[in-house]
Amino acid sequence: VEALSKAASGTILELKKGVYILEESVMIDKQFTIRAKNSKNKATLVYSGKADTPAFLMLPKGNLTLENMIWKGGKTQNAFATAAKEMSSAYNLKVKNSEITDFDTVLKSYKDSFADSISFNKSILKNSNKGLVLAAENDDLGEYNAEFVTISNSKFDGIQKAVLDYYRGGY
Repeated sequence: VEALSKAASGTILELKKGVYILEESVMIDKQFTIRAKNSKNKATLVYSGKADTPAFLMLPKGNLTLENMIWKGGKTQNAFATAAKEMSSAYNLKVKNSEITDFDTVLKSYKDSFADSISFNKSILKNSNKGLVLAAENDDLGEYNAEFVTISNSKFDGIQKAVLDYYRGGY
């Protein structure tokens, strides 16, 4: 967490195969890439934070790319979530060749948050209560939580509720 908070925008953090424990949310307010050094030997990140907190908190102008990783929660947290307030600018999230498992929600978006692009490619999302929740803007005023949502070559297994809850209402 400390390394990412001090890192410059555009930083690429490469992790060797192993298990890394994350005890608190990482604030994503600039461009980061986190990836395993070797795509065949994925690093595992275990999030042990408090219930209903995200491993990655997406903030305005946050741009996060995750590649070749295994992400595990404790069934009560969120893998990703937006800030509940003051989301003045869009964020972006890209997940490639990764596995996300054992979270309450994979992505939880709040009202007034907006993603320009959310992408899951060649990834596995499993054993979670909810998948991607992008339905907080439901008052039919033409606002919505994501412009582009792309899911390609990915698998979902053991998602108890909707894999994708996306609402785009209004004019």
